[in-house]
Amino acid sequence: MESKEKIGGVTLNYTFFDEADQYNDGDEVEDFLLEVYRSGRDVRKVLAEDDRWPVLCHLSPRRGNILAPMAITKDHHVLEIGAGPGAITEPLSKMAGRVDCVEMSKRRSHINAWRNQDRDNIEIFVGNFERACLPGDYDVVLMIGVLEYAQHYVTAEEPALYFLQKVRQLLKPGG
Repeated sequence: MESKEKIGGVTLNYTFFDEADQYNDGDEVEDFLLEVYRSGRDVRKVLAEDDRWPVLCHLSPRRGNILAPMAITKDHHVLEIGAGPGAITEPLSKMAGRVDCVEMSKRRSHINAWRNQDRDNIEIFVGNFERACLPGDYDVVLMIGVLEYAQHYVTAEEPALYFLQKVRQLLKPGG
């Protein structure tokens, strides 16, 4: 497999991917989400017609409201851990100058890339955060709905503590 792939302006980086998706919300739902973005369907219409929880969770633009109180600007380099299909990546990429994402699932990373294909400030590192070698110059690190699952994908004796320590190393001074 090539180590990088482009979908529109989004870069998918497979350097740390081990060929196995480690998380998903179900093949049927994720295939559906990928089709929505690949085909360019109107997300508002999809949300009006499909009330399944994963569809609402991953497509709703309201998820981005969590970023509203954050003072993220075009001067910021942001890391989003556990980016999934891009519900936060999309509004985040409009706020920040550069967004790096880490996502364990290749399919979820593809959904994110197709969703944000018109953006040129996103790189998605596909693979386990524990193995990823990231630049370590981040102003902000986001991990929304991720830390509570650390024990499932971090092998350290105290997964949450290890995870937080690794995140701290990735922040630049004052980040």
